[in-house]
Amino acid sequence: MNTSSAGVTINVIERHIERIPESGCWIWTASIGHDGYGQSGTHIRRQKAHRASWEIHCGPIPDGMFVCHHCDVKICVNPAHLFIGTAKDNTEDAMKKGLHYVKPKQKFCKNGHELTHSNITMRKDKIINGIAYRDRLCTICDLARKK
Repeated sequence: MNTSSAGVTINVIERHIERIPESGCWIWTASIGHDGYGQSGTHIRRQKAHRASWEIHCGPIPDGMFVCHHCDVKICVNPAHLFIGTAKDNTEDAMKKGLHYVKPKQKFCKNGHELTHSNITMRKDKIINGIAYRDRLCTICDLARKK
């Protein structure tokens, strides 16, 4: 495949990378998004640069799958540094490398109630990229709020 799903060609990739011999990374030198990942394509069909590189060099990305970085450099587009994985694979990879922030558990709620096993209600709060994040709520405060 010589073109990504957003119309990015291998020539565009080659024009906008700097190869770093020490790490092997191919650093994207064009547009960088607010999330720190390289962006390619037009304003109508924008695509993350590492995903475009994967499609051009390795083929289509299966629906619902991520293109993850072995090197953990968001602007690297070297297909040898990329792998296909699920949201869970990506999170587990980051956790193994100590890159995933896990919020420490609070001992008291904002109103000062101790958060013990008997005073915690678990609430499914939101799903981000297929991962369910749960909030620990103070049961006393939760009951007071419902009155």
